[in-house]
Amino acid sequence: MLVEFTVENFLSFKDKITFSMVADSSISKEHLNNIFSEPVYKKFDLLKTSVVYGANASGKSNLLKAIDFMKNKIFSSFRDSLIDIDKKEDVSNFKLSTTTLNKPSKFEVIFIQNKKRYRYGFEIDNNKVHSEWLYHVPEKRETILFTRKGNKFDIKDSFKEGRGWEDKTRDNVLFLSLLAQFNGEKSKEVLDWFKKLLYIHAGRFDINFSLEKARTNPEFKKKLLELIQILDIGIENIEITEISLEEEVKNLPKDIPNKLKEAFKSLNPNAKSLYASTIRNQYDELNNIVSQTSFDINNMESDGTKKIIALFAYWFDVFEKNKILIIDELDSSLHSLLTIEMIKLFHSNLSNPNNAQLIFSLHDTSLLSNDFFRRDQIWFIEKNPHGVSDLYSFVEYRLANDTKVRNDASYGKNYLKGKYGAIPFLGNLERLFEI
Repeated sequence: MLVEFTVENFLSFKDKITFSMVADSSISKEHLNNIFSEPVYKKFDLLKTSVVYGANASGKSNLLKAIDFMKNKIFSSFRDSLIDIDKKEDVSNFKLSTTTLNKPSKFEVIFIQNKKRYRYGFEIDNNKVHSEWLYHVPEKRETILFTRKGNKFDIKDSFKEGRGWEDKTRDNVLFLSLLAQFNGEKSKEVLDWFKKLLYIHAGRFDINFSLEKARTNPEFKKKLLELIQILDIGIENIEITEISLEEEVKNLPKDIPNKLKEAFKSLNPNAKSLYASTIRNQYDELNNIVSQTSFDINNMESDGTKKIIALFAYWFDVFEKNKILIIDELDSSLHSLLTIEMIKLFHSNLSNPNNAQLIFSLHDTSLLSNDFFRRDQIWFIEKNPHGVSDLYSFVEYRLANDTKVRNDASYGKNYLKGKYGAIPFLGNLERLFEI
């Protein structure tokens, strides 16, 4: 479970910003199904979902990318060093200020894994790891497991798995990443939590994940078809077949040179891919069903249909394995009513009994409403004239009269009026088309 994420000097975030999944105790009575009790000491509640709003290029995607970057860096740090000892990192710090160009980027996350609370973070640039730290809460008080400043380590007795590895850790390798490769108990537990982070780029959802699940799991396919029937999008069935690379080469257009076909074959002769088609009814002039026809799912179905099929598998996977799902532009290609129903599945104790979490960005302001969200579930990102993104929580936002936003306010309407910031300032576009 994600508790809190902090990033500084990365992409459009010059200054330190903190994104929290901790429910605000001052609004404890709002949408009780949207929160759950923190499982360690039950001293606070956590949010099941959080939504991020903001103008185009404000930094919404950058916030989600920052979480994904931290995860990927942990898993790639040790592996990449084996391939290239002197490998440079790919850290994109804030580049619009001379004060940050030569400073490292900072990442820190607080999370709960196996009913234990951890705080892990590091500072890194393109050349080396500047600092790294790991804390945990064994009883009531947070204690240090290890800290690192450059090549100097302070390893506590409670973190014996780190002893003896200090001199074997290169400047460009995360200590935690190295220890996990050798089955360090706490290190592996931290990495196991990061494995639960699943990030979906805007518009880059993988439909093959769902198709493969439907091909191999009859129960999942049955539920997928039930969903399609509920949505009434005219699909009667989905047929999925596995095709070898050799078969794909045979189906290539005849005008493709043989050398190119042979090159395809040499890639991986045992490789297989999925071919899926949707089955739809055909009707006569009296609208009676007379037969059925198939549509290539990738080339003939809408983006919305493909996204629904793709997301359905992600939802199943996340609920089953208690993951944290991060989606950029969840609402793209989806109707507003379908988007909110997909979000509500996370709020339901029936569909989400293990309290999996969803973090996502939206543009659809019709969903910015107290009908669906608590105020602490809503976040705004705004970029200033100097290119710096700022993140702030709706529940903490202060209006012009220095009061907080009321629960009965028209969130979406007021947001578009600019009362909460984080909207684009378009100016007069008509003058661009003056003749």
